[in-house]
Amino acid sequence: MTGFKLVVAGYFGTAVIGIFSQITEIAKLSSWLEYGALGLLGVTIVGQLYIIVVSQRDQFKRMDGWEKQRHDDSQTLNETLTRLRENCAKKQ
Repeated sequence: MTGFKLVVAGYFGTAVIGIFSQITEIAKLSSWLEYGALGLLGVTIVGQLYIIVVSQRDQFKRMDGWEKQRHDDSQTLNETLTRLRENCAKKQ
């Protein structure tokens, strides 16, 4: 949720700076606002990257869980098949 807040703050800040940069009498402030807009754009990009990294991390954790489940299921299946073979050998 932090990444989403950063993205929203970045977009909102960029819009506010765009509105303030329309004021023509304040030339010096306008140039600083452009640098501020670049900074806010950077914050927005960092927020988006944070969202991507967190979602990838969560996906990898789920994949690790699935791999562990497959491994446990495979071991259980092997044990069951071994017992089945032993029981079939005893019956013959």
